[in-house]
Amino acid sequence: MLNDRVARGLLFTGVLSAILFFQPLHAFSMGLDLTGFQAFSLNNGKALLGKKLPGKTYTFVAIGFNPARQKEIELWMEKALLLNLNRTETPIGVLEMAIVEEKYKTFRAQIEPLMKRKIENKTLLPRVYAGYANHLVLKKSLGIPDKTDTYYLLCDPQGRVLWKTFSPFNKNDYDTLREKLLH
Repeated sequence: MLNDRVARGLLFTGVLSAILFFQPLHAFSMGLDLTGFQAFSLNNGKALLGKKLPGKTYTFVAIGFNPARQKEIELWMEKALLLNLNRTETPIGVLEMAIVEEKYKTFRAQIEPLMKRKIENKTLLPRVYAGYANHLVLKKSLGIPDKTDTYYLLCDPQGRVLWKTFSPFNKNDYDTLREKLLH
């Protein structure tokens, strides 16, 4: 039997894997029921309440566990947004889910303004959400090595992971990401 903390972490993982596919300009997810789940926009502080919506496009997702890696995350997001310049189809969604340890959720009012100030490219703010979860449980459920601070992935509209990396931005990973979007 799972203890309550692990169960909450696993529940969060299920809804996180769906909510990650929300983009400010095009509200969509992977068709999963997210009723009752909240992530918080760093742009306007509004809670993103879970809904059941059909998937419509590819989505690049940056999952960050360490605020010290924010510049790296922003570089990946900027490069992913550039991929839309050559697309004739629906633009890809690009977003970041900054994961804060769940025990700090009561300090949201202090944490999220600090997170917002750390983002250098303010045009990315509408694409950044704060989620609160047990880091170890979430990493394990997503298959992320424990010592990894960032995780980048490209998902298709059905939620299948087409590409992923744990690496800082590099040309080889970027070229592979671009190829996945072209095929």
